Amino acid sequence: MKHLMLVMISIFCTLSFTFAESTVSDTTRSIFDDFYQPDKVVEVTLQFDCKAFIRTKQKQEEHPATLTYQRPNGESVTQTIKVLSRGRLRLEICGFPPMKLDFDKKNLETQGFSTEMDEIKLVTHCYDNNRNDQLVIKEFLAYQLYNVIEKYSYRVQLLNVKYVDMDGKLYAENKAFMIEPTDAMAARLGCRESERHLQNESELNADTYANMLLFQYMIGNVDFDITSLHNVKLVKPLSTGWYIPVPYDFDFSGLVSAQYAAPQERVNQKYVGERILVGKFQSDASFQASLQRFLDARQQILDICNNFSYLDDKEKEKALKYLNAFFKRIEQKKMSPDKL
Repeated sequence: MKHLMLVMISIFCTLSFTFAESTVSDTTRSIFDDFYQPDKVVEVTLQFDCKAFIRTKQKQEEHPATLTYQRPNGESVTQTIKVLSRGRLRLEICGFPPMKLDFDKKNLETQGFSTEMDEIKLVTHCYDNNRNDQLVIKEFLAYQLYNVIEKYSYRVQLLNVKYVDMDGKLYAENKAFMIEPTDAMAARLGCRESERHLQNESELNADTYANMLLFQYMIGNVDFDITSLHNVKLVKPLSTGWYIPVPYDFDFSGLVSAQYAAPQERVNQKYVGERILVGKFQSDASFQASLQRFLDARQQILDICNNFSYLDDKEKEKALKYLNAFFKRIEQKKMSPDKL
């Protein structure tokens, strides 16, 4: 009898653990995963009132839309969503502003996705020409390069989007990319998002912060601020640990060099792409470890750029030249932050 009770308890515990594990998996599964296919460009058709969207972009109103795409398993699916414009500078100056895709919570629940992660940022072309597609692709590339350096980073998915007006006519067709929702990124990495404004940089994970600083230096980006959380999100491990910075928005970097980018006066930047170290490494040990991390990843980073078929030859040559200049600088003997 005692043995039977032990068996029953064991089965109950196993089933309880399995149920709990399933519940956690269901509640943290993001709709972003339905698109994520890192080895390909996902074809997407987005139908909505394109003209009204452009005309009222400053109001950031919601517009009903349908989104059709192919899942990783090959299944074609159409989602009923809402789209709205977003952003600051790009919202002001771009003929076609960045977008936010707002998914229906009930539909997400029915499909087994988290209802708390119902919005996805879409980085779009600014103007309808090939150069703007290249800018989108280069910013997408920047996110991919940071994935190589740091696991605490956003996943992104490159898309080819057909924007179809309500009358069924093709309004535009351009490259765009999705950014993983912050809550989804945090959950995937065993963290939670924090909106706390730090008192000082000592509250950050020293190694991850060093990687972020050196990466921003590599791509020539100074358009971020850790204390005001400008173009940086903070996450914190669920167990214990320091705050972890996760950067985003790299269009002002030298690697991307968007046509609307301007030098940042607050750091005395003379031209877009001038490499300036923004922030201080917490220790020489964290700086040296990060330096070695980049040197070890050098070939992988250059290979990603060189093999990135969506960049045209001219842009690829510029990107490789810019990155090679960074590696040439950091391979100096007895390298220190003051030599950057």
